[in-house]
Amino acid sequence: MGPLSIIPPLLVLLFAVLTRRVLLSLAIGLLSAAYIASDFTLLPSVKMVVQALLKTLNYTGFLNGDYAGGNTGLFLFIIAMGTVIILLIRSGATQAFTQTIHEYLTSRKDVEKSSLIISMLFFIDDYFSSLSVGTLMQPITDKFRVARAKLAFLIDSMACPITILCPFSSWVGVIIGFLTNSGIGSNLSDNPIILGSPFYLFLEIIPFIFYSFLIMGTSWYIVLRQIKFGAMGKHEKEAIKYGKLGGNKNSKRKNLLVSGSANVADFFVIWGILILTLVSTLLFHGNWRGFGGSQNLLQALQNTDVARALFSGSWVIIIICPLYLFLRQHIKGREIATLPIEGTTLMWSALIILLIAWSMGDILREDLQIGHYLAENILNQVTYKILPFAIFIAALAGAFATGSSWGTAALLFPMVIPPIAAQYGATGIPTPHDLPLFFPAIGALLSGCVAGDHISPISDTTIMTATSTDMPHLEHVRTQFTYAFPVILGTAGAFLLFPYLPITLPQYLRLTLTLITSATFIIVYIEIRHKFDSLRDQ
Repeated sequence: MGPLSIIPPLLVLLFAVLTRRVLLSLAIGLLSAAYIASDFTLLPSVKMVVQALLKTLNYTGFLNGDYAGGNTGLFLFIIAMGTVIILLIRSGATQAFTQTIHEYLTSRKDVEKSSLIISMLFFIDDYFSSLSVGTLMQPITDKFRVARAKLAFLIDSMACPITILCPFSSWVGVIIGFLTNSGIGSNLSDNPIILGSPFYLFLEIIPFIFYSFLIMGTSWYIVLRQIKFGAMGKHEKEAIKYGKLGGNKNSKRKNLLVSGSANVADFFVIWGILILTLVSTLLFHGNWRGFGGSQNLLQALQNTDVARALFSGSWVIIIICPLYLFLRQHIKGREIATLPIEGTTLMWSALIILLIAWSMGDILREDLQIGHYLAENILNQVTYKILPFAIFIAALAGAFATGSSWGTAALLFPMVIPPIAAQYGATGIPTPHDLPLFFPAIGALLSGCVAGDHISPISDTTIMTATSTDMPHLEHVRTQFTYAFPVILGTAGAFLLFPYLPITLPQYLRLTLTLITSATFIIVYIEIRHKFDSLRDQ
């Protein structure tokens, strides 16, 4: 479809700005994508929309008895988290935790640092981090007048960025699969185009995922210096001066009544059940030998089926957490049956937004092939040394347009690796160390995927973070972009600079110089913006 493929995401942005209504904007994007993909014919486009929605709902899987496949696991996990939110508030556990932690945290800075630290501890999965940390910290940040937009930014800036850096997170198996399917292997009999172990290569790629390091470092710098500027700064000033936190005006959480007398120990037991359940189901579906499988701990986490782990873990959470508080006499028996219904009601908006966003993303990727269009018009127009920069821009644009970091990576890996391998002039099969730009190029690909996903209005983690912090979705997208923009510029500059540094320098020194230069640019940018906004307010 060529340039027509970029119209639907542009329409989403346009209507989001004009109407501030996320469901309407996404619906227009979905309908326009199907209309274009159906050659501008009405009935086939309606059929395509229905098929995309059914695919997202795993309709075929249900007919074949595969109830845990597709997005079912994530949908059920969101409902489970909604159930836990209802449960914690009703039982009094949230209030007990807030009162207890209030004694140890003395300032807004302390609360914001705590949010970052907890997000870093939830590194195993970005979905779990996005949904959990907001639920955990939002009552506390409200007490200290931390704007919901700020909390959402801190959580979202840690979820994907730290998960992709962890060598035993839910991302690793996917990335190793991308490397393997793109022609990288350590067995000569498989005829690889690049010789090397995909897992150990991923460990060497990690230092080149510049965006993750820079956005995480920037988040800490903003918190420690208490930086405020732009749209985010406006939210923070209103929260501090007037107590206007910027949450959802029609929030269902405000109407939840406390009927139990749970204490802070009960709060931690519930969160312990959550974490233990998720880790256990990830290991079980990764065939861990501790559960009778054949994989060691690291292999199980690398190769687990995240969707099925979330599906089975959700049932455990929905059953065990209410049962625990019932036995502790903090909720009544008649309340247990209604908890999942109330959890679904609480998360209903997020579920519908995800359904439409994923359906639109499927049409953009598979029917309109927006990723191919962006990649072909960016990657094929560049010289070798600016290839990492071009890959970063292509991945950023693809992930932003489709809202999918994994989908963008799946498209770009087979498009990027063969041209890099072709630069090897000698006979035989090269190793990555024979290819000077291999590591920065793959680092740029993954950085662009994370960055595009971070600022995309149809990204699943963006939607889930807004939900868990009870923050208007589009306002989270708008305010987050304020702080992410200089980091994107700094990351792009890093991938532009690295290939031009003398190759005679040790690689660690080239990496250090690159990151210091980019970090300096980001710091100067945000300090100038902060100072300018401060002077304007005086």
